[in-house]
Amino acid sequence: RYEAEQKAMREAEQRIRIQDMRADGIRDRGLTNCRFETATDTPELTKCRRYADCWDDMYAQNNGLLLWGNTGNGKTYAAACIANQLIDWGISAMITSFPRILNSGWDKREIAEQMQRYQLLVIDDLGAERSSDYALETVYMVIDERYKAKKPLIVTTNLTLEEICKPKNMEYQRIYDRVLEMCIPVVFKGGSLRRDKATDKLRRAKAILDGKEL
Repeated sequence: RYEAEQKAMREAEQRIRIQDMRADGIRDRGLTNCRFETATDTPELTKCRRYADCWDDMYAQNNGLLLWGNTGNGKTYAAACIANQLIDWGISAMITSFPRILNSGWDKREIAEQMQRYQLLVIDDLGAERSSDYALETVYMVIDERYKAKKPLIVTTNLTLEEICKPKNMEYQRIYDRVLEMCIPVVFKGGSLRRDKATDKLRRAKAILDGKEL
């Protein structure tokens, strides 16, 4: 009975720890339910699942992912699936974006140190940040600190691979060179899943208003 109580206590503590890790690492509550188990499987999502399943090897080799492609086709969802699976296993992960980081009001050195706390860092929508000298220097510092610490980075972006490989100026080039050095490119093809969901939602609402059965 004592052993059973101790086991139940440890399991309860682990659940609380995981809840705290998820609340800290995934501030966008819309991403907390992203799971491989409930997702519609695609070739891109399968690659992301394999990455999560082989996390120990990926972490040891400091391998990240560059998820690129058109807007709305599942890149952020796939990255969130990886982060949620790792958190379920007790591995710290953070999903954020540079606009959110830059609006935090912290010094860029503090920002870089804060990002180092997590075993996996996901930067969503690279390229959406403003292009001031301070912003670009902060972006580079965060990515470079991950590189020097040998900690994996996942980046999502609507930029094309050509735009990343041939950026418009030197400031972007040193950022994107670091990303390409750390991250395996995975292209997300197809149309906008976000637009398809919105269209289906409107279709259903219209059918209700028209008195039609779904």
